[in-house]
Amino acid sequence: ASPQTVTVNADDAQTVTFRDVPLQTLTVWNYVSGTMKPLNGSEFLVTDEDGKVIGTDNGIYRTDENGRFVVTGLEPGVNVHVKQTAVTDGYVLNGNPQIIRIRSGEAQNLTFYNEPCGTLVVLLSDKLTEHPVKGGVFQIMSASGEFIADNGGQLSSNGRYVTDDSGQIIVTGLQPATLVVRQTEAPAGYVLDDA
Repeated sequence: ASPQTVTVNADDAQTVTFRDVPLQTLTVWNYVSGTMKPLNGSEFLVTDEDGKVIGTDNGIYRTDENGRFVVTGLEPGVNVHVKQTAVTDGYVLNGNPQIIRIRSGEAQNLTFYNEPCGTLVVLLSDKLTEHPVKGGVFQIMSASGEFIADNGGQLSSNGRYVTDDSGQIIVTGLQPATLVVRQTEAPAGYVLDDA
C-alpha cells in the first residue's frame, strides 16, 4: 500500500485510513454428469497461472461427502487453475482443466462433472434356438491391442472371458474406448461363429 502523510498538531486528532482487500475462497464442486449426485474422493491439483501449487499437500485437494472442497486465502486478481487428477471409482476422469480469476466480493465456484464408466455385455446364444450358451470363451482387447481386465482393472483376466449360465459376459468399469471382442473357443457341441 502507498504511504500516507499526515500532520498532527497539538490538541488535534487526525485519521489515516487504509483499506485492505480481504482474501477470497474458491469452492470446487464435483458431480455425476446430468445430476446433482456428489462424487466423494475425487482428486484435484490447484495451481496459480505460473504453475505454483496453492495450499498445502502440494496443491492436491480431495472432494468430501458433499462432492466439494474449498481453497482459502486467495488474493483477488489471481488466476487459479484447477485440474482433476483422479476420480472416484466407476467414473471417467474429466480431462478439461478450468481457470477462474479470483474477484473481490464475489462467490468463487467451479463445477466439474464426470460420466459413469461404461459396461460391455457379450451375449452368446444358440443360432437355431436363441437359447443362451454357457462356456464360450472370448478375448476382449482395446483397439491398440491391450487386454481389457475385469471389474475396471481390479481383476486380471488377460482379456479372457467365459460366458456364464445366462450366456453372458459382463465387464464393468470401462473407460471410453474402442474394443475388439473375439470368440476364441466354442463350448462342446458348437462351432465358432465366423463373425
